[in-house]
Amino acid sequence: MRTEGQIIIYNVIFNTDGPQPVTVSYRGENDLPDRYTTVGTFMADINGVFHPPVEINGLKPGKNYFVRVETCGCVFEQLMTPTQRTILEIPDKPGAITGATALCPNTQAIYSIAPVAGATGYTWKVPAGWTIISGQGSSIIRAECGAGPQSGNITVTADGIDGSSPASVFAATVYQAAPVINSIVAAPGFNVCAGAAVTFVAQADRADTYLWTVPNGWTSGPLDTDTLNAVAGAAGDDGVVTLLVTNHCGQDADVREVTVAGAVGTPGPIQGLTTQTPGATTQVYSIAAVPGATAYYWSVPTGWIITSDNGTYITVTVGPTGGNVSVTASNVCGGASANLAVVVNQPPAGFNYTVAYTNNKAIHVQIHYGTGAPSNTLLDADYVPSVPLQGNDAAFPFVNQNVQLNLSAYTAPDTHIVTASLYADGVLQPAPVLGANTAYWTAVSGSELIISFITG
Repeated sequence: MRTEGQIIIYNVIFNTDGPQPVTVSYRGENDLPDRYTTVGTFMADINGVFHPPVEINGLKPGKNYFVRVETCGCVFEQLMTPTQRTILEIPDKPGAITGATALCPNTQAIYSIAPVAGATGYTWKVPAGWTIISGQGSSIIRAECGAGPQSGNITVTADGIDGSSPASVFAATVYQAAPVINSIVAAPGFNVCAGAAVTFVAQADRADTYLWTVPNGWTSGPLDTDTLNAVAGAAGDDGVVTLLVTNHCGQDADVREVTVAGAVGTPGPIQGLTTQTPGATTQVYSIAAVPGATAYYWSVPTGWIITSDNGTYITVTVGPTGGNVSVTASNVCGGASANLAVVVNQPPAGFNYTVAYTNNKAIHVQIHYGTGAPSNTLLDADYVPSVPLQGNDAAFPFVNQNVQLNLSAYTAPDTHIVTASLYADGVLQPAPVLGANTAYWTAVSGSELIISFITG
């Protein structure tokens, strides 16, 4: 705190012809007449009033001063006594703080300001968890941040005899650790068609900077954000997309393989039987591998069953009707298809048959043919198994017995030939052992004997 003299001039004592600049100066009462100190030039209105009043500060209390005003060639001088006032000695606000803006856990950094005129000392404050190692009270300190995420403001005030200045503020960030890339997603994907637009989006923790790279032949937009927009090159311009992220404490990287496909080739002819019989099993249809194809999709006529799908070939059980066996070879760019028409031969119309037990020892078979309600008898006979059957009419089927059918005498005049099949629990049994004109099966639990016919 200090005292000084002050003279305030509110107006000049003569009128002017209008607003005029007025030069104000002063000298001590005992100073030489030419030792005036100029305060400045100020505007006075038409009535000679200053707006605002002119202050002459820093004078010695108890000493008289001559104050001179000059305007338009006129000079007026007056001896005046200053009033005394008290001045609080508070320094100005410090300038900008310099130092590290980003730190890793448990690291040290130096922070400083330019010295402030009139300051008797400085007061520094750091974020919670930090420690001032040295320099408190001076214009430069060494500080250490803590182990946790303790970002915050560093502040400093210049201190004087009568108080402290406003604080200068500096933001510092403490990173918890090096950055981590959590994921990279690509739309439409990492396997794309030639010339496709692809967007890669990264999700990373604590990343300050991003840097992407793309394979040769690709083009891209900016490489320094979390999102990369790229255009794939030509087919075969495969490679990797890389991402590097950094912060003050380290870095992390990720690499993703990308492939570029061209249009898929056309499948070659489908290989397989074009004429089938109902219920035929283990029938194979196949194609040669198609250039560029990554998947194959097969379809078969209604009622058929695909029992095994191995990409370029399938195994099927034939259904009751024919149609197209089809395959589509595809990749990310699309697909191409091939078809094979297959005919399923049907038994001739107009026949029906019955199978029944008689006398608990024989199988009675009747086969009729003709139109409408078939009446022409092709077969009406009893078949006696080589070993007597177990069970009776109500307990059909027969169980664990050898069944023998003699077919030699039952060839129809129109060359429709009688055949027979054995099913066990709904599953067609292997082809029987064939004698000259005789078929043999071993009947098991759940068996049923089916008599059918084909055109010879």
